[in-house]
Amino acid sequence: MRRDEDRNVGAIEVSRGRMVGILERAIALTLVLLGQFGALGLIIAAKSLARFKAFEDREFAEYFLVGTLASLLLALLGGLGMKALLL
Repeated sequence: MRRDEDRNVGAIEVSRGRMVGILERAIALTLVLLGQFGALGLIIAAKSLARFKAFEDREFAEYFLVGTLASLLLALLGGLGMKALLL
């Protein structure tokens, strides 16, 4: 029974992580379309504050950094591509 509870908690965490990723890319895409590139740093800062304690684990910190940068790169390229198509 304990394993089922652990799986449910893990599934909820993954679901939340996906939602955070979707919101992160939507906000980043909006900022790129508005030309507010400097504000992209706010996304990194907010996520870092939320996960500050977890950064003691080097493996997690690297995973977090790679995931965040990949997500922002995707939003940046998508936003620049959309701007090029709209202009």
